[in-house]
Amino acid sequence: MPTKAEWIASMNAARDDLWQELALLDDTTELSPGRTRFQIFAHIAGWESWVFEAFRAHVEGTPLVERAYPGIDALNDEFITQRQKASTASAKLECEINRFAILALLNAIPEADWEQTVRFHWGSETIPQFIQGAINHEREHAAEVADCRRRNAS
Repeated sequence: MPTKAEWIASMNAARDDLWQELALLDDTTELSPGRTRFQIFAHIAGWESWVFEAFRAHVEGTPLVERAYPGIDALNDEFITQRQKASTASAKLECEINRFAILALLNAIPEADWEQTVRFHWGSETIPQFIQGAINHEREHAAEVADCRRRNAS
């Protein structure tokens, strides 16, 4: 089982890889019809705002404020719509601020408590389960961007 430091390092590495891939695209490139770099940042910013809420409640020992969970696709659309007037740079900055805050909360949780269940709006997971999901998610997006760049280079 990886250590807390190894989990965090892996999560940061996945983010770094995704950011490097996204930096190679311009704002008009479509990864798929209607899906741009901005939308990836807006989607991640929205999800991580929810993740921050869950970890904050967990660390504070307070109940997570209930939110309707309409499903992944509807929520992604909502996150993008909420940020539609933002620039790509500001959506990326929101991601970075949210990640900074999440890391601060993760660092506040003793490693011995990492197997406790954290309640998220979509269900409950241990911290390693959440982090593995976050790593997989960002690696999937990085692969999507790399595939797009290969298609456009042909």
